[in-house]
Amino acid sequence: MNKIKIGFFILFFLILLGALFLLNTFQSPVKSKLEKVPEFQVTRISKNGTVYKNSAMTDPFQIKNLKHPEEVFLKADAQTAFEFIYSETFFSVLPGSSMFHQTKTKELFLNGDFFWHKVTKGKKVEIYLSTAEEIIGFSKPDKTKFSPDSQPSIQKILSLSDSGRVKNSVNTLEIWNYSGELILNLGNDPYPLRPNQMLVMEKRNNRISFNDTLPPPEYISPEEKTIHLNLIGDSIIKFGWKNVKGTTQYQLRLYTSELRENVIFDKSVTANRKSLDILKFENENKIYWEVYPYDTQKNIEGSPSRMGKIEIVGVILDKEKLLKPPKLEIVSLTVSGNIVLIKGEADANSQLFINDEFVKIDMDGKFIHTITFKTIGTKSIVFKLISPSEIETVFERQVAIFEE
Repeated sequence: MNKIKIGFFILFFLILLGALFLLNTFQSPVKSKLEKVPEFQVTRISKNGTVYKNSAMTDPFQIKNLKHPEEVFLKADAQTAFEFIYSETFFSVLPGSSMFHQTKTKELFLNGDFFWHKVTKGKKVEIYLSTAEEIIGFSKPDKTKFSPDSQPSIQKILSLSDSGRVKNSVNTLEIWNYSGELILNLGNDPYPLRPNQMLVMEKRNNRISFNDTLPPPEYISPEEKTIHLNLIGDSIIKFGWKNVKGTTQYQLRLYTSELRENVIFDKSVTANRKSLDILKFENENKIYWEVYPYDTQKNIEGSPSRMGKIEIVGVILDKEKLLKPPKLEIVSLTVSGNIVLIKGEADANSQLFINDEFVKIDMDGKFIHTITFKTIGTKSIVFKLISPSEIETVFERQVAIFEE
């Protein structure tokens, strides 16, 4: 009898352990409900400036105080960006932009400059592109509900792609489609955009034009890196990315956060690499960067690369050495007819331009370059070497071109 009781308790104990294991392995309906992503939620605000809950910008907004009211109006000041999730889509809203969300109808109205990317690819998500006046009007106590007949401008509904960008200014509406299929509905007229395509609308006459844009660089370096500053040279970062076919110019941007609200470096680069001395940003312990291919014929940016992240640790004490101009030496300069052959040595981390043309420096700091002149006479050759600290060495040489 005692053996039966002991066996019963052992069996009961094993069943109890199994039940506990199943509860920890599978989510219960209650737990799943608690972890469900809300339809709308502000997730981040940049550290500089303020986001407000009213158009007069007198009532500051705090993420922790948001209790999903019936209507949410947010307007960022000129220094502040914020991020929110709506219908499984993340929006990064740049400074000066505003938005309005109706909780009951699940409608979202956006104005200004913003990026988006979907968590669930292919999910149908629609937003309204409103003017600043319309958005601000939603925040007033005597506002009227949105309806196409009550709006001063044509109704604009954007069926979002997987990722892209919108710049909605006073005179123009610009839409970049980075990936997926996108449709802009103007009243009853749909305007689809393919991946790597841009739409520009002139609001004065509703004139619309399309441009194909360049795809993003597929590879970036460093994608994520921690820099330990100890010695001279530790602070020099070699940024690189895979070439994009069809362009010879890129826009390299560095930010203090993933929200892009504070651009600390923004320059055109004629090669798929750039060395920078990050000591000039020593007050920042984290730097984020991305690069855009640039179409020089159409004067438009393409799709951005993935965003890289650099964390800075430590301090360099002897900073004065970094402020010296980079070394540039012309070893030989040979003229043969109308062709000039130049050989030289330079700092391998710097960028060299000869008569404004980019010249590649090898790993040993050596370079070879030729220039062909179409006419005879005395010709000037301007050498410019730019260090990672943005310090320049510039000088000029002259050569005489004769007829053979």
